[in-house]
Amino acid sequence: MASIKIVESNLQDLLGEILRVEGKSKVNKMSFVELIELAKYGEDKLDNLSIPVKYRSGCKLEYSPSGPSSHSYKYGQGATFVMIVRKSSGWYLQTVERGKVYPKSQEKRILSLTSDQRDIAIRNFTKQFHVLPTANSDLTLTM
Repeated sequence: MASIKIVESNLQDLLGEILRVEGKSKVNKMSFVELIELAKYGEDKLDNLSIPVKYRSGCKLEYSPSGPSSHSYKYGQGATFVMIVRKSSGWYLQTVERGKVYPKSQEKRILSLTSDQRDIAIRNFTKQFHVLPTANSDLTLTM
């Protein structure tokens, strides 16, 4: 599948790809609104990590829905899983797959960063505080 930018002008292409995978499925389906919300979630996470827009390209966000909540339901249920990737111009739908979710499984949104993005996030995080020296670092050797 070619990646498709998650914007309203690509609505038909996005829905076409989702429908191709979902077929006649009736539960745990992905909608265009959910894709938009997922892209916004990813962008918000990158904002919270203080990663500048010019360094956001390359990360990915994987989504899987929650499973059935009923105690009496004991089998896996069909669900749509998606992965979106951040490119320089925005978020793109990379993969859409059907799989199974099991009772009581939680919704998952897993953001994966490149090593450079991780380094930027750590650097920005550690700017927020000072590190106190440990007791051992105060020791000086005298001879």
